[in-house]
Amino acid sequence: MMKSQGLRRSYLLSAACAFVSIMTFFTLDFFVAENDVIAYISIGALSMYVIFANLGIMPIPFMLPALWLPEEYKSLITGVMAVAGLMINVPISFLLPFLLYHIEGYTFLIFATSIGASFVFGYFKMIE
Repeated sequence: MMKSQGLRRSYLLSAACAFVSIMTFFTLDFFVAENDVIAYISIGALSMYVIFANLGIMPIPFMLPALWLPEEYKSLITGVMAVAGLMINVPISFLLPFLLYHIEGYTFLIFATSIGASFVFGYFKMIE
């Protein structure tokens, strides 16, 4: 997909589909207690979010240094990005259960907001 569409278009398509999927999950979360079918549909929407995010939002930022930077800095910057990603994911992993307990389904609005912001950034600032 990335080779035929280009990184920017793949990133934007991935971000848009991930945003729609997470917002679908957020909306269906209000009706999960009433109907088991809606619970399965919401799990499907969450699964689609993971699939779309893994298609473009997550891998493309790691590909960009390889395209933009000189050869001697590529592995260093990619390593720094990996460490920064881990340093962000560890606190989020501890914070997510706390947020789910206190603000319940509204926790997923945080993900939707970050995806929306990344779409806007990718649309205006990401070069082809």
